[in-house]
Amino acid sequence: MNGEKFSDLCIQEEWDLVIDYLLHSNDSRERKQQILQWKDEDDGFTCLHEAIKSSSVPIDVVRAIIDVRSDIVFEADLGGATPFHYACFYNSSFEIIKLLLDVGGTELLKQQDIYQDTALHMACRRHKDVDVIKLLIRTGGLDLVNMKNEDGHEAMVGMEHSIVEEVLLIEDYIDIISSKGMMENEVEQIEKILSFNPSFSDIYRIITINGIPSHHKSMFLKYRDEKLFLQTFVRAIVDSNPSKEDVDEITSMEGITKEQLNSLMEYRKTLA
Repeated sequence: MNGEKFSDLCIQEEWDLVIDYLLHSNDSRERKQQILQWKDEDDGFTCLHEAIKSSSVPIDVVRAIIDVRSDIVFEADLGGATPFHYACFYNSSFEIIKLLLDVGGTELLKQQDIYQDTALHMACRRHKDVDVIKLLIRTGGLDLVNMKNEDGHEAMVGMEHSIVEEVLLIEDYIDIISSKGMMENEVEQIEKILSFNPSFSDIYRIITINGIPSHHKSMFLKYRDEKLFLQTFVRAIVDSNPSKEDVDEITSMEGITKEQLNSLMEYRKTLA
């Protein structure tokens, strides 16, 4: 057995032969590691790249390769892409992606190809399992979310808003801030949190995080007060049982905010 032949077994999806060699052959562990060092001269693919590209690869094959040579997860092809990039691009199973992530950790998450794409960029473009994207974000945190490629795009740019909301819930932001603190672009992160319309209990959880700076706390308290005023304003109108005509007249008034307008229009839909 040599490196090229072993890689060919992965290309041909001869999974039983791959497992048989790695687990049962008489070659020493050192010899197997040498074989797994082989990379194709034309594209820089390792056997793990080839295996991951196949939609049929069993997790046992990936695990067996990693057990022999764990640092293979960091090997990049000529385009700078690791097997982890390919796993996210080719829709590998959640279990395979988690296995690779358990081995490579945040270092693997932040590895960029020649276009400065991370695996999260790949997953956001191609992966069909939202739970995979959640896993990457919860492992890498907001600093991973904020990493940009050579076009200046963050990974989640261009994703449907409904998917973004499903992936990045207010809980994720609070958990990340609680464990890691604010990342770069702090004001942008606060604005992002507020864009999810956090509840009063969310605001309380945020402002009581140990060590949160006072100026951050002030921004959240200002939002809380504005939210409270909005609710009081709308509730006072709704409690007066206005007609559609009344609502139309109120929403045409100067000075009404966008949030107040949206709340009143939602109420208007409930009127007969």
